[in-house]
Amino acid sequence: MVVLPLDLFNVKIYPNPNNGNFVVEFSDYNEKDVSVTNMLGQTVLGAQRATLKSEFDLGQFANGVYFVRIGDVRNADRVEFRQLVIQH
Repeated sequence: MVVLPLDLFNVKIYPNPNNGNFVVEFSDYNEKDVSVTNMLGQTVLGAQRATLKSEFDLGQFANGVYFVRIGDVRNADRVEFRQLVIQH
């Protein structure tokens, strides 16, 4: 069994909580896919390519908890999830 580190991609998501506008920042230039789902598992932001620092706007979505999925573009087995809170 392979145990992966909790912070696989050394990612920062801020501010969190936020009003729907947030930044996803990585410590390297490797491309990642970033997508967001709501608590029901519905995709609210389809996969977006991101490197180093990317800004996202989910201001049109309701207050609540969302999940940010971060995937390695070159290796589909490397995936990390982070919680995101939107509060208007």
